[in-house]
Amino acid sequence: MQKRTYDFLVKMRIPMVGDAVEMMGDAVEMTIDLLNSHRSVPMIDICAAIAEKYHTNVKSVTARLVRVVDAMEYRSGVYPNPEMEELRIAFRLDKWTLKRFLYAAARRLMGQ
Repeated sequence: MQKRTYDFLVKMRIPMVGDAVEMMGDAVEMTIDLLNSHRSVPMIDICAAIAEKYHTNVKSVTARLVRVVDAMEYRSGVYPNPEMEELRIAFRLDKWTLKRFLYAAARRLMGQ
């Protein structure tokens, strides 16, 4: 994972437990690569690539990434998380899903 991706995720108050940071960082960077090549972002392909890298299954990776987005939004110590709220407003999102977070994070990092 690149330093700017790591710094972005820390700013978003990602939980620093287990492989959460690395998995989310890999997902964001894969999303950036797909968007730069003007392709769609199939969640199953992203989760499958991460599952292969970390020697686990797709269902487990998907559940972990969803929990990470949930933790950033609701369990960061402040609700609403001001950084995620700023991102939500900037991209006119009504609620967070894993795919929406990946798109917003990728777009923010691509714009920097």
